[in-house]
This record gives sequence, C-alpha cells and structure tokens, in this order.
Amino acid sequence: VINDVSHSDPFTGAHRYIPNNHSLTVANSCSDGTSVSTSFFPSETFISLRSISLGPLMTKLESLNEQSHIPLDHEFLEACRNFDIDNCNEDQAVYLTTNIIDVINKWTPDIIFPLLDILRCLVFWQKSSDIIFETSNWNHLLSISFDKADLSSANCLLILRLLVNCLAADCPRFIDIIRCQSFSSLSSTSAKPKVPRSLIATIGVMGKIFEIVNDNKLQFITRKQHQVAFSNLVHNLTVLAYLSKPLSIESNISPQLRSMPGVCIRTSLNILSLALDQGCSGVTQLHPSAVYHLFVSLGTCLLLVTSGSNSTDEQSKTQRIRVLASAMIGLKDLPLNADSDKYIDTNVDEFTGWESARKIINYWITTPTACPNVRGCASQLLSLLE
Repeated sequence: VINDVSHSDPFTGAHRYIPNNHSLTVANSCSDGTSVSTSFFPSETFISLRSISLGPLMTKLESLNEQSHIPLDHEFLEACRNFDIDNCNEDQAVYLTTNIIDVINKWTPDIIFPLLDILRCLVFWQKSSDIIFETSNWNHLLSISFDKADLSSANCLLILRLLVNCLAADCPRFIDIIRCQSFSSLSSTSAKPKVPRSLIATIGVMGKIFEIVNDNKLQFITRKQHQVAFSNLVHNLTVLAYLSKPLSIESNISPQLRSMPGVCIRTSLNILSLALDQGCSGVTQLHPSAVYHLFVSLGTCLLLVTSGSNSTDEQSKTQRIRVLASAMIGLKDLPLNADSDKYIDTNVDEFTGWESARKIINYWITTPTACPNVRGCASQLLSLLE
C-alpha cells in the first residue's frame, strides 16, 4: 500500500491538524497505464487504518486543552504523547481508553476529535474494544458523531475509521475461533464463542451510518477522506460476510450478516453512481481508493451470493444480474445515465434496474481518466455478469 496525501481533511485552526491524513490505496493504481492486479476479488483480507500523526495531534490537543474548562491532567497527556501503536501493552491501552472515554463525556463534541483519533487505534486491544463498545459509551460516541441535527464531519470521519479498525481487529480473531471449533468435537453451548461487542454494535448501526452518503449537511461527494473511510468499512463488512458464510455462527447477528451483502451492494452502487451526473469529470469527485474498494466489495458480494451452488456459469451470471437489479430497484433518485433526466423508482422492473447498474459499471470502465486498477476491477466485475 501507499500513503495518499493529496486530499486534506477540513480541520484547520491556530495549530493545523489533519487527523491521519493517510488513506490506503492500491499500490501504483494511478501511476501508469497498466493494471497492477489480475484478480481483484474475492477479497479475504480486512483493511486496517493504523497510522497516526501523533506530533500534530498532540499540538492540537494541548491547544484545545488550554481552551477547555476541564483541563486534562499531566499524566494523561504524557500517556497520549507516548502512545505507540506498535509498542503499547494492554494495560497502557486500557488506561488511555478509559480516560479518553471519560474526557469525551465531559468535553464538548467540537473539541474531542484528537482524542477520537487515538481511540480508533485503541480498538486493536480487546479489552479496550470492549470498553469502547460498552452500550452507554458506544451510544454516546454515535450521538456526537452521527447526530443529524449537529453532524460533525471530524467526529464522523474518525468514528468511521474506528469501525474499520474494529472489524479488522476483532473479526479475524472471532472467525479463527469459529473455524477451530468447527474442526473440534466441542458442541456444548458453553463452548460457543462470545460474539465481540464491536461486531454486534457495528452491524447493528450500519443502516444508520449508510444514510450519511445522502446527508446534505455532510456533502459526502466533497469529502474525499470520508469516502475512503466509508469504502473501507463497506469492504470490511463484505469480507466479514464472505468469510462467515461457510461457518456456523449461531448468534443474534446471523440475520444481519445474511442481509449484509445486499446492503453493501446497494450502498456501493449508490456511491459509484454519484459521478455519472458530471460526465468524464465525475471521476474526480470520488477518491480512486474509495472507488476501487467499492468495486472489490461488489465483486466479492456477487461471488458470495452464488457460492456453494451447483449452478452453471450462465445461471450464476443470471443470479448476479438479478441481485444487482434488485439493489438498483431499492435505490431512489438514481439517474439512468449521465445525460438523462429520467429517474428510476421502486416500481422499475428488473431489466431497467440491470441496465442502470450496467451503466454505472461501464462508466468506470470506459472513462479514460479513471485509474487503471479501477477500470480493471470494473471490467472483471462485468465479466461476472456477461
């Protein structure tokens, strides 16, 4: 992976601080005219966002601390200053997590984003993750990040990244336990693993979080870093659904996991369609890393819905087309193409839904300014359908 610093988050002030202004992209995806990867999906690897700009973060945190009526104590500030994600033990992580949650409950939501930036790195420690996703703590984090009446773009971005990381941290561990037990003779109720709090909480709020794409206040189309974080979240949810299908996960998240591919497909198509109104220049409206991971998610989801069947290749393609068409039917106010003022609605038939989905895919294949990996991934997606 490479770091992309071409897009800045809108967090300025006396001490400029851009929370983790680095996004995962596909190496060399825009560097030349060749496609780096020959096989883009299915994806079985979770994305994590571990890098943190601690120097600028502490400068901003200390500045905000001077303005706060509830100043931070010296010991806590030192712990923040010395935080190293690669050399932090669990006791240190729990100390930071507990104190950050306490401060977030006391400070006003407009000045907590440096603390959220540290918090989204602390989910890699299981005890810290459990503290973060304790019901009252998690509900408060949601309210200060996704409240429609007072949507904070900074808090929203960092909680999106926190969700990306919690899936990257907890899902592999949970899936490994399930796999190990599937090969053992343990079948008693007491032997069944506990579903991580983070997993239950994340899946439970995805409907609410996916609404931010169309939130007029956030203006998602203008927020490159939000696009990257959001697409990484969709990608990780897709990987979770893909890896979970062959496993027996008996819990209250099972129904939501089964519906997750459809939700991810619909959300991905929604975002990818945002560029079509602008013609060729629409490519620049979406971050290439975001577009790439959305197409990887689409391909992985389509392979997931036809996996384990004895269908012929043509039957599988037909099933995937119907899934895409159904996703398009579920969307409202999506244009049929870039130069049409007609819109699909919930009464559109499958053929029109499929044609609308194909126009979105073809747009990213044929627009020359799209990155090579994006065009290659979109082409491979179309090959699953035609």
